[in-house]
Amino acid sequence: MTFSCHYDNTFYEGQTRVSPLWDVEADTHQTWTTYTYYKLETSLENADIAFSLRDSFVVAKYWTVDYFKYMYASVGRQYSWWYMLYKSREYLEDQYLNDPKRSYVTLMHAGQPAGFSIVTDEGNGRSNLAYIGLLPEFRSMGLGKRFLNDCLVHASRQSSRMWVYTTSLDHPRALPMYKAAGFSEIERKQMSEYFPTSALNRE
Repeated sequence: MTFSCHYDNTFYEGQTRVSPLWDVEADTHQTWTTYTYYKLETSLENADIAFSLRDSFVVAKYWTVDYFKYMYASVGRQYSWWYMLYKSREYLEDQYLNDPKRSYVTLMHAGQPAGFSIVTDEGNGRSNLAYIGLLPEFRSMGLGKRFLNDCLVHASRQSSRMWVYTTSLDHPRALPMYKAAGFSEIERKQMSEYFPTSALNRE
């Protein structure tokens, strides 16, 4: 069984893009992988409204499955993001991408999608930054920390604290960026699990 990236990206006038970014094989080709898991938390009083990207921060009530998979694969291909590509279309469409507790955010830059995030309101004054990342073409432009700050500002409207997790497989600047934004490490542990071999060591 192969997941091929033929995604209908609605930001490109409905044209189907055949993406070379990901080809995850859901078969016996798996690699036992050990990595470090970090959980971090911050007070949303750290959000700097003056630093906001404003009109570049586009919040949607729901996303199409094709758009989410395109962004997820494009952002995460170098960092072993594979888990959501194994979820069924029905689950993504009916549950994950159509949940009123989630904010589906696109970062726009120069008129095109540059990154995405998903912010979940967990209730009791807490939010979770489930995903955040930039497409490769828009990295090293100073957008990452500004995008993270805007996610904090957005979540502060209904929450007083936010938590996020990252791993040693993620972008090497992810953990330092979170800490620079005011997140404090509250948990660290070594984890091991099977990853699809095709999801590892992406160029």
